[in-house]
Amino acid sequence: MSRDDDFKRLVDRLYGAVAEPETWRGFWQDLARTMHASSATVIMQAPSAAGIDLQAGFAGGDKEGFDLYNQRFAALDPWFAAAASRGLSPTPRAFVGEQLVPLSDLRGSEFYAHFAKKFEMVRPLTIASTSPHLFAVSVLRSETGAPWSARDVAFVQTIEPHVRRAADLHTRLHSAALRSTALEDAFDRMAVGVIVLDARGCVLFANRAALTFDAARDGFALTREGPASPYRGVTAEMAGAIARTLRTDIGAPPAEAISLRRPSGKRPYALIVSAARLAATTQEGAAAILLITDPERRADGVGAMLCRDYGLTETEAAVSLALAGGQSISEIAAGRGVAIETVRSQVKTSMGKCGARRQSELVRLITTLSTAQP
Repeated sequence: MSRDDDFKRLVDRLYGAVAEPETWRGFWQDLARTMHASSATVIMQAPSAAGIDLQAGFAGGDKEGFDLYNQRFAALDPWFAAAASRGLSPTPRAFVGEQLVPLSDLRGSEFYAHFAKKFEMVRPLTIASTSPHLFAVSVLRSETGAPWSARDVAFVQTIEPHVRRAADLHTRLHSAALRSTALEDAFDRMAVGVIVLDARGCVLFANRAALTFDAARDGFALTREGPASPYRGVTAEMAGAIARTLRTDIGAPPAEAISLRRPSGKRPYALIVSAARLAATTQEGAAAILLITDPERRADGVGAMLCRDYGLTETEAAVSLALAGGQSISEIAAGRGVAIETVRSQVKTSMGKCGARRQSELVRLITTLSTAQP
């Protein structure tokens, strides 16, 4: 097989490993076989690379060698010390071990006796650079292996930029996956249901609380067409609010609050529909966020927070919680045996204390506060 065929095969395998970290080992082993080497590896010194296993091919696929090198022998590496003294540069440079440290000198070192000889890593060929951080691709032969030729050096130099690019892509994907996992875990710890919709109104994500509300089938459900209610009028109201939120030609609309009746007779769920302002509005991306709360849970804790942190009276807090629970001004007034204007005044006062300009903003605040409850 020609070197051109080797190059194409290795590059295909390399970029295939970007999204599948478990296949990195196969790439390094293939590179080592192609170069008639005992092992191959990459060394990355970058904060973003922490915890990413790109070095699985080190010491012929045996992680013992890599771990031992990091723990003890990196500080004793005579090749790195010699390369550093000659000057590592932002531009990739080739270093051949025997040109840096003669074999006769290497054999007298602790590094050789307890590491290089044991793992058959006596003849290294390394392409290294320092921009934006130390990045080195190495293939290593045993003491009985052939010296590196100019043709070998040229081939590894051709592979190195692809390894760098694939490693960078892998690091970015890994970081994005970690962030996504952390966000999903945080959402799943919330008592509030969180539902993310795309630009077509289809569900992209629903946290554990939202799925619990869906499973209860008590006034709220997640369907292929989006959120639904057993009551047609409520389903239409939700659909209208979502449609208005998804419109991109009118700017970001204000959040809308909707009361979701429950067949069980329990207090209605409170639903907030708002635009996903931090994400690009595309058919594939997040476009709308729905927050759903159950007023049957945690009302006492949120009421105490409203009184303590925002200065509401107990009556104002109770009225605000009832509003967030889906009751209308007239329903609250009737339930409390007071005039409608009295409740309107209490709501207005509560909005002022909480810095809310609209009732929907007061409801959204209460929804947010409920996420802090255990």
